[in-house]
Amino acid sequence: MRLRVYFGDVTRKVQMVHVDDLCAGISLATLKETRSGSIYHLAEKQAYTIKDLVDQMKDAVGKKAITLSVSGSLFRRIAAVSERSARLVGATPMLTVEKCNELLDSWEVDVRKAKEELGFESSIPFAQGAAETYSWYKEHGWL
Repeated sequence: MRLRVYFGDVTRKVQMVHVDDLCAGISLATLKETRSGSIYHLAEKQAYTIKDLVDQMKDAVGKKAITLSVSGSLFRRIAAVSERSARLVGATPMLTVEKCNELLDSWEVDVRKAKEELGFESSIPFAQGAAETYSWYKEHGWL
């Protein structure tokens, strides 16, 4: 049985981008005439809730999972302990309070400028990318 862990508010939203789409967007940005300093958000136009993302990863794996919900405040306390403990032994912490805050935030961007100026539009939805990534990990013996 697998464990499915939710951290913080599962209704917060994020936008994702598959590495192949990201590379295509970067390629377009280097080939198009753009104004120096232009910033483009390369992502799917659809934002997903954290719950949707975790459920789609579960579907990609195809296994049942037990759900564990960790509140944002508890996750921040875990991060603080991780950070302090690592520093006590002179190690680099894997989870910091700053990283925890990033993970607990919503991450939505406006992708219209990338579409209008670069002609970029993502073509690989998260569910497909999650399934491909899981298959790759299995094929290469990482899982």
